[in-house]
Amino acid sequence: MKGPVLIVGASGKIGRAIAKRLASMGYDLILQCNKNCDVLKEVGESPPRSKTYIVKHDFLKEGIDAFINKVRAIAKRAPSTVIISVGIYDDTRSSESTEQNVLSVLTLNLAVHIRIIEALATWMGEDGGTIVVLTDATPLRGPDVYCRLKPSLPYLAASAGVHALIRSAPSRLPNNVHVVGIALGWVEGDHIPRRLRACIEESVPAGRTIPVQDVVGVVLSVAEMAELLNGEIVEVTGGL
Repeated sequence: MKGPVLIVGASGKIGRAIAKRLASMGYDLILQCNKNCDVLKEVGESPPRSKTYIVKHDFLKEGIDAFINKVRAIAKRAPSTVIISVGIYDDTRSSESTEQNVLSVLTLNLAVHIRIIEALATWMGEDGGTIVVLTDATPLRGPDVYCRLKPSLPYLAASAGVHALIRSAPSRLPNNVHVVGIALGWVEGDHIPRRLRACIEESVPAGRTIPVQDVVGVVLSVAEMAELLNGEIVEVTGGL
């Protein structure tokens, strides 16, 4: 990675951990967030200092192209690496679903990915670059892969669409822009209740959740090997 690095969804636990690691390595960062942007203020504060730009943007209210324009206004050159870690989990029952719910899920879980990759790939093609997409394993292992979760139809459709987007990227983007997906299993977090942890330990062959810092290590390793992994989806699931 040559920098600058753009992280979409930087205020989430994984995005924030990636940002901290890259800042400690001296990379210049552009960090998108919507809510909880305050948690990003500490990124880049400890030496070696990096230039960190925080872009508060709501894709549902402001659109996707408006965000791309913000990035172009900040960066003098195209990002060398883009990490997309944005999306919402949805388990709304079909009988309770609304048009707005469907559109929100498809926008945040699929349309954002499509438009950012389309728009930035041309810009990045001048010098080459890497796009790493964090996704989930449902298109690979089925809708029941995650213990006790019942994802909605829009969520499943969006996940499948992201996987198709990643796999088709090599034939559609400039040859020097590489797109790699990382399909994640259960990642460690305080949000996991005790009764669910027992279920995870029984269903995951590794017998545990994945530490966030291990995910960060995989993301950075995949980014370095993106030319060899272009169009591939790397599973980090503990054996699901």
